[in-house]
Amino acid sequence: MRKKLFLKFLVVFLVAFIVSVVLQRIFQISLKDLETLVNSFGLLAPIAYSIILTLGLSVPFNPVSDYLTVNLAAFLFSPATAIIGTFVAHSLGLSINYWVASRFGWKILSRLVSHQEANYLADLAEKIKLSQIFWLRWLLPLTAVGIDFVSYAAGLASLNFVRFYLVSIIPWTVLNILFFSSTNFVIDRSTILFFIPGLIIVATPLAVLYLARKNIHTKGRDALLKVAKNLKPRTRG
Repeated sequence: MRKKLFLKFLVVFLVAFIVSVVLQRIFQISLKDLETLVNSFGLLAPIAYSIILTLGLSVPFNPVSDYLTVNLAAFLFSPATAIIGTFVAHSLGLSINYWVASRFGWKILSRLVSHQEANYLADLAEKIKLSQIFWLRWLLPLTAVGIDFVSYAAGLASLNFVRFYLVSIIPWTVLNILFFSSTNFVIDRSTILFFIPGLIIVATPLAVLYLARKNIHTKGRDALLKVAKNLKPRTRG
């Protein structure tokens, strides 16, 4: 049953990702298009940026790339303005996704999974810990296509919102500060170097997760081999 559920959610994620990519290809919203739109709001440009990013974080199948939007802020605004605007968008996105899941999540799931699978998911929801959410928040690709599985899971589990918000916003804010501070440092040196901080911030947590899992598997394999070796019958001399 677990494999079947995993496949269902994998299909949902892939469909959302593919649809988002297709829509981005159809609308072909470029960095220049976003810049023109945001600048058209004049002094309210930071607010317009926050709204666009919020929609990207909370609306599935959004034709505007979140990565493109965040890079735009690094080009247009000072680090402080970009950090504050992104913080506001992150806060709104987390709140919206949590509320949607807590209000409509189980109703939607009941149409996608069987009664037995729903009961299994309910049991899993009760086991979700705030520490798990905290570490998952460092993996930015989990929210790259407007489907924030982490916030949805927290809403389904009816976790305390304030605690959920804190363990979510702290990692995102650290990454937020690192990104805009580093891009501001390299922006006047090289256009190519400008995109490197974002790639590092996204790739580093994934690499750490991969290495950690690999280490766990290696230790587990070595432990099993050691046990098997000790279980071998000794030959009598």
